[in-house]
Amino acid sequence: MKYHAEDIQIDIPSNDYRDMTLNILSYKALEMTIVIGRGLLNGKDLATDFNQQMKKLQKTVDGFKNDSIESVKVGLNQDIEAVQTRNQFLRNKVPTYQFQLLLQVPDTQNTIAINYVKQKPLDDADKTQWDEIKASIDLSQFKDN
Repeated sequence: MKYHAEDIQIDIPSNDYRDMTLNILSYKALEMTIVIGRGLLNGKDLATDFNQQMKKLQKTVDGFKNDSIESVKVGLNQDIEAVQTRNQFLRNKVPTYQFQLLLQVPDTQNTIAINYVKQKPLDDADKTQWDEIKASIDLSQFKDN
């Protein structure tokens, strides 16, 4: 079986794997990083999984502050169910401010998390950029044609 990633293709033993890949896009000029992670839905729904993730994060950082988790629609047609929040904390005394989103790939148990991360407080320009990122999400590759 062939496995395709953005910049590589390799032969793998079977298609019985769990995709836990992580993409980290660092923007020096914007002093911002986008982190995209993949996983599996572990709870009964996105909100449950997201709450569990926030509880785990809170135990590993200092000064954790989290906005309430909200359900949102994202994507090109605003038809993808997701949950999001905004939080801040210190990790190794380094401040971290982020928007976080978790969505479920349709008709699967696969999830995709997207984090917009800065080491300074998020402002209106960051919120605008975050909204543009959410609106650009395209899962059409997962739909049957």
